[in-house]
Formats: sequence, structure tokens, C-alpha cells
Amino acid sequence: MRDFYSGAYTLSMAALLAVVLLAVPTLMLSVAALCKQRWPLDEVLPRAMAFFAAYLAAWLAYGVGLGVLAWKLAQLSPLFQEHATLGPILGGGVLLFTGLYQFTPIKQKALAVGQAPGQQLVTWRGPRLSDALRAGFSHSRYSLVSDWALALLLLVGGFGNPLWVLSVAFFLTTEKLVSPEGDFGRWAGLMLSLVGMAVLFGVTF
Repeated sequence: MRDFYSGAYTLSMAALLAVVLLAVPTLMLSVAALCKQRWPLDEVLPRAMAFFAAYLAAWLAYGVGLGVLAWKLAQLSPLFQEHATLGPILGGGVLLFTGLYQFTPIKQKALAVGQAPGQQLVTWRGPRLSDALRAGFSHSRYSLVSDWALALLLLVGGFGNPLWVLSVAFFLTTEKLVSPEGDFGRWAGLMLSLVGMAVLFGVTF
């Protein structure tokens, strides 16, 4: 069996980190501005670093979980073992589920927070570094709720396909940066749902 534990783990971590880091500049500016308003300049950097450490730790944990899931799939599925991709039933199911998830209220609320982090960060009041860590974990929760289903698409197109990995990362970033009303995500959700049903029913294009 090919060593999909290390390969899937590495690629999933890289893809998820790429998504997180591409979205970080906007969040970084909001956090830095908030810190400058509330604390002396020499206290801004430690608090901002604590916030981002917690934020990235949550995504790292999800990346580890996704990598372990891929490893388990490689052990259980000959198709995934050979190609690092799901078959038509599981793959179509993931596509359909991900597409429908794009329309749920919880997805829309989490996406709105991710696009305008300042609105949620105003609840961060505590002066201690532990408060900064708590705020970072709190914001990562919204980010994960918004993006966890889309990250599952990595299992559909294959961890071993760099173009697919980059496409998923690009989609996650584009949804946050260029679609303030969520229209991009809903249109994409419709397309994912249609493709998922086509795959499930064996429709060829």
C-alpha cells in the first residue's frame, strides 16, 4: 500500500494552511486595529500573536483530522488506496452534501463573520493573553463552521492531485474575499449539488 498517511496528511495540512494564511491579512488588520485602540503599542504584538496562535491551532487540528481520515480511507478502500479519491457513491454524496450545506443558515452566518471579523472581535475585552487565546479560538470556530464541509472536497478530487488541492484552496479564499453577500457560495453550492446528483445517478457529461 502506498504511504497515504504521510502524503494525505502533508497535502491536507498544506491546503488548509494555504486557505487560512490567504485569509489572514484581512483578519490581521482587524486584530491589529482593535489592539491599538485598547492597549499600549508595546502590548499589541503579544496579544495579536496569541490570537493567531489559537486561530491557527484550531485549523491545524482540523487538518490533522482530515489527514487521519484519508489514511483510514486508504486502509479500507482499494480505490482510495490507489488514487487517493472517493468512488462515485461517496464522492457524489460529499459533493451533494457540500453543495446543500452552502445554503444553510449556520453556513451563511459563519461566512458573514469571516468576511467582517471586526464585528465579532468587538466582544474581545479581556486584557490578559489568555483572553486573546480565547478570542482566537472563538473566531476560528466561525471559520471552521464556514469551511469544514468545503474542505471535504479534498477527498473527492484526490489528495494526490495538486491542481484539485489548489482549486479547493482558491474557492475557499474567493468565497470570503469577493462575495460579500454570499452569492458566489450559493451559486457554487447549486453547481456542487447538481454535479453530486449527476455523479450519484451515473450521468455523464
